[in-house]
Amino acid sequence: MIELKKKAIITGLSLLILVTGCYVYNAFYGNPFSRALAEQKLSAYLQEAHAGETLNMKGSSYNFKFAEYLFRVSDERNDEYIFSVKGGLHPAVTNDGIKEARQEKTRARISKEASNEIKRELEKKLKNVIDVQVSLSGSYDVNTNWKKLKQTEPIAVTVTLNSGRDGRRQVYDQAKVVKKLLSGYHYENIEIDSMGLDGEDRPGYVKYSVHVLKDRAIAIEDVEKTL
Repeated sequence: MIELKKKAIITGLSLLILVTGCYVYNAFYGNPFSRALAEQKLSAYLQEAHAGETLNMKGSSYNFKFAEYLFRVSDERNDEYIFSVKGGLHPAVTNDGIKEARQEKTRARISKEASNEIKRELEKKLKNVIDVQVSLSGSYDVNTNWKKLKQTEPIAVTVTLNSGRDGRRQVYDQAKVVKKLLSGYHYENIEIDSMGLDGEDRPGYVKYSVHVLKDRAIAIEDVEKTL
């Protein structure tokens, strides 16, 4: 009787260890069944979302933090992209690395178009414009251009000026010109970095910074000395 109890206890402990081990392994590494379902789902997704493209799955890993499988997919140029698939019995593709890369490229192109246009506008009144950077956060069709977006799309603008040895008052006047010239744009904010001269009389550091809001006039107190 005692021997049977011992065997039952040992068997129970063994099963508990086995179940716990499987649970821990599944939590950190996934399992072959869910991995196969995820791969099957991704394969079907690629055929539908990227029909006509030559794509190959090159490997996968499990992200235990987000409980998802990460697949490396290469195109005909052998560029690699990461796709995420989440879900056990009913997996779904949660991230398309190819679409993400194309969106990033499209945003960069539109941002450059906007930056160049705004820089030209500022240079009509200011002779010390060094650079203009426009940031976009939306998702756009690959054929979208800046001309279609400029009246409606919220943007964030960073303007870099060579203010040389100008003081706070001069930078304040320049900031007002920037705000006035960009009044027709749908910006969320404008950051103006006013560059001071280094030891060789070249713009070498941000001397003043100005944060400009669309619905508020600039005050001289907004011109902050950084050094």
